[in-house]
Amino acid sequence: MGPSNAGSELGGTFTLNYRGHVTSPIAYDASSSVVKSSLEALQNINEVELNRAGPTTFQEYTWLVTFLSMPGSYLDGTENVHLLVPNYANLGGTVAVATTRSGSDPPAGTYSVFSCHDDAQHHQCRDESYRICPRYPSGCLKIS
Repeated sequence: MGPSNAGSELGGTFTLNYRGHVTSPIAYDASSSVVKSSLEALQNINEVELNRAGPTTFQEYTWLVTFLSMPGSYLDGTENVHLLVPNYANLGGTVAVATTRSGSDPPAGTYSVFSCHDDAQHHQCRDESYRICPRYPSGCLKIS
């Protein structure tokens, strides 16, 4: 009887790169919460929603990533984000990335952006004329 050959089972780790920022290694069978926290640890991603499907009979998993908040790069709810770039050199298999739903068209028109400061005494954002500005997770901003 000849030697037996191992099957091509999936195993190992992969990383995801978003615009130059790379996650720590992620196990091939990582839970949604692990992938979510790995992505949200990147400086250029604030918040994502993650759903995992699998395993299939071939031990394959699918993670659906929805970008909810990006620091400074995109106005909320506008245009497409860049694709995640996988590195699967340490994975016994491959990782594919695809867009499942496009973002909306970018805002049109002319905008002026004014800096606002955080008025800690009144817990509000105010501009140079002391008018109230919107408060966002990343700070104070006024767009008119």
